Amino acid sequence: METSKKNVSKTVGALNRFVSRKAPLTDDSIESDSALTLACVKFIEQVMTNAVVILCARDRVRYVSSNCEDIIGYDSRYFQSLTLDETASLLHVDDVEGFKNCVEKMEELTSLRYDTYKFLFFYRLKNPAGGYYYLQDERIGIETRPEKFAFITLLKNITTEFQQHRVKLIIQKKIRNKYVTIHEFVPQSERQKHFSTRQMEIVDLIARGFSNKSIADKLHLSISTVKNHKQL
Repeated sequence: METSKKNVSKTVGALNRFVSRKAPLTDDSIESDSALTLACVKFIEQVMTNAVVILCARDRVRYVSSNCEDIIGYDSRYFQSLTLDETASLLHVDDVEGFKNCVEKMEELTSLRYDTYKFLFFYRLKNPAGGYYYLQDERIGIETRPEKFAFITLLKNITTEFQQHRVKLIIQKKIRNKYVTIHEFVPQSERQKHFSTRQMEIVDLIARGFSNKSIADKLHLSISTVKNHKQL
């Protein structure tokens, strides 16, 4: 139990560091203008009906969509009121350390261009009935004005879609206006998948619509080599 509390404390520390680093780039007008807040999230909420839409402010949650209770069991106002400590305490005890490692991995890619990357977390969160839901936690920054961002989180309940409920982080990078997976991190098994420079070149060309043959010609590779890289 003591080890679990220490892990939760470390996780909260990692989250606090990430929040403090992005805070200066938060669009503070969104925090002060309720009409603007709703304008930023209402469209997403109407389109993403299977996800809880969360708008994060400088150091707190600014908005949680009303479908929160239907998707993860918590009233939206209650979920919005939770502190980082309280939220971290809802993580499955076996997922706490892995979640912390994922946050630290995300920190490594923090930059002034927060809309360059999209992060997808996978972890178990305690529900009000005492069981656990397996969630996909998607985080993205949307530039609202020069070098200012609205930070959006989308929570999806994917409990029934997977047999294995492991902690995982998928990092996607915007390449030619498309988000492409560049890194998969699974801390429990230490199974990590990095793309080499060559693979990143291939990923870029795929995102731009090049065929296998065109990629092979452009990079002076055989078609079979391109296919092998795509399967890795």
